[in-house]
Amino acid sequence: MSRVPNIPVPACLLPIIMIAAAATFPVAGGAQGVPGGKAAGAYQAEAIAHRARVQNQVANLIAELGDRWDRDKPAEVARMYASNGKIVLGPQKSIEGRDEIRKAFAGSLNQMRSVMFTMEEYDLSGELAYIRGTMRYELLNGVDQRPSLEVATFTMSLRQRWDDWLIVSHTIGSGPALPQAPVAANEGKEASF
Repeated sequence: MSRVPNIPVPACLLPIIMIAAAATFPVAGGAQGVPGGKAAGAYQAEAIAHRARVQNQVANLIAELGDRWDRDKPAEVARMYASNGKIVLGPQKSIEGRDEIRKAFAGSLNQMRSVMFTMEEYDLSGELAYIRGTMRYELLNGVDQRPSLEVATFTMSLRQRWDDWLIVSHTIGSGPALPQAPVAANEGKEASF
């Protein structure tokens, strides 16, 4: 058995030896292995595909929300919200909880028709998704008046529950136009949403 002599190396040569050793064993960054045997590039491709899949699911969800809003079936709309979901209608009014959301859709929110959401911003982190966009709708102003076309900005936070996404927070900003309660029927009372 031959022995390799232990030769002291001057400290000034150590960086040169390390660079030479690194050049001897090249590793391509994109093909570098990670636990589980997959290359880092494969994980990145899966993440991009997942993000695109979720973005499509969320886009379909807000389109379905607009469709259900028009069907005048409050329970269908309320099921799209988490049990502790919240709708914020500008700075003055918020609706909390699925049952209250159902009541609001059975009440004055059903005066908002032809609701259409467009998604302008989207982000995803684990089981949470965030979207920002524009909401367009017709506001029914009474039997004898034509509906007015309204536009408002909105944000939504959604949480994934198994294969479904539920709306946790839905904020309609920029002073949404809301139905007004008839004065004769509610004199001196605040309109309920």
